[in-house]
Amino acid sequence: MYSPTMPRVSKNRPDVPKWARAIALRRVELGRTQTQLAEDGGQDDQGRDYLTQSNVADAETGRVHLLNMGYGRVLALARALGWTLAELQLATGLDLGTGGNLVPVGDQTARVYPLLGAGSPTTEPLPGVEIVRGVHPPRFRIYRVDVPDMDASTPTAIRPGEHAYVNLDQVQPVEGDVYLVLASDRPRLRRWGTTPFGHAWIADNRNLDPIPPGIPVLGRVYRVTSDRSTSSHKN
Repeated sequence: MYSPTMPRVSKNRPDVPKWARAIALRRVELGRTQTQLAEDGGQDDQGRDYLTQSNVADAETGRVHLLNMGYGRVLALARALGWTLAELQLATGLDLGTGGNLVPVGDQTARVYPLLGAGSPTTEPLPGVEIVRGVHPPRFRIYRVDVPDMDASTPTAIRPGEHAYVNLDQVQPVEGDVYLVLASDRPRLRRWGTTPFGHAWIADNRNLDPIPPGIPVLGRVYRVTSDRSTSSHKN
């Protein structure tokens, strides 16, 4: 018998499109209710939720097409589902504009590098390997986070000790995304955003000041893995 605390998925009705069922099934795999999934989508700078339970329900039933939800909500939905935007595109079969340079791969191993050594050609990898699954860009590198820049009490926080996956081909800043940058030759993780003085590289850690634009960008963080209860979250 159904309990309100149990994850629920729409029945396999013919009027529910396949892409919507894929979203609902993924949520059930994660063991999340629609309300919990909405909370996993995170909040904006004003503390407003990107997603509501109604948004999730609309997506799972196909009442609102994913392409009509708005880019911010779609990104939040992908993040809540533990997917990159490209993985959401792959699962739903919809063209979400991720381009054709991302391909699904099976299990593989990759070297892990200290983030503070990013940008140096002589940086040695850390002992051991990281197992990577899913969809990855042609050129990516995994860094162990050893800076507090994005450490905050939010679902998208990136804390020291976690692993940041960086797309080395995405160096053009996009509002709200997190990038690996060089500030005074020191690697930093920063979010490209707007301040009262214009665009800047913003730290989610409010104890750190924004960095002005015009610094080198090494790549975009597209996945973060951790040992927290949410084992993987995306930017």
